[in-house]
Amino acid sequence: MKLILHIGDTKTGTSAIQQHFHSHYEAYRRCGLIYLHDPGRIDFRSISVAMAENIDKNIFNRSIGVKDQADREALCDRLIDYISEALASESMSGVALLSSEHLFIKLRTVGEIELLKKFLEQFFSSIKVVVYLRNPIDRLASSYSTYIKSGGTASFN
Repeated sequence: MKLILHIGDTKTGTSAIQQHFHSHYEAYRRCGLIYLHDPGRIDFRSISVAMAENIDKNIFNRSIGVKDQADREALCDRLIDYISEALASESMSGVALLSSEHLFIKLRTVGEIELLKKFLEQFFSSIKVVVYLRNPIDRLASSYSTYIKSGGTASFN
């Protein structure tokens, strides 16, 4: 089975792509494409926490249920079960899509990227990576605009 790994920088349309594949999950599945995502979510954010070398105590990790190394290892086991089950009934000639902007945000070291690669190679014979980037100045202006629209009050300075 082949994997397309989509990693989007913030403010590059990643959520829209994820929403599309999530909304059309069955149609794509009938065509041989499996969209892998966390149950109850449109994206696959938990994989970034599972691959992180350092478990920090931020809200994001707690929202995934990871407070320490034992939680991280249990999350890896759950992801192995989930991916194995999702792929079990599919043709090995099919394609899977995994999308997460959190891989862009959370994975910071070569070791973490190597861990992700090793993890995914358990399931996939071929991995293609698609990364969406954005000009940092455009990203800053867009992020500030979103912040203001969400009720933020700090000045641009």
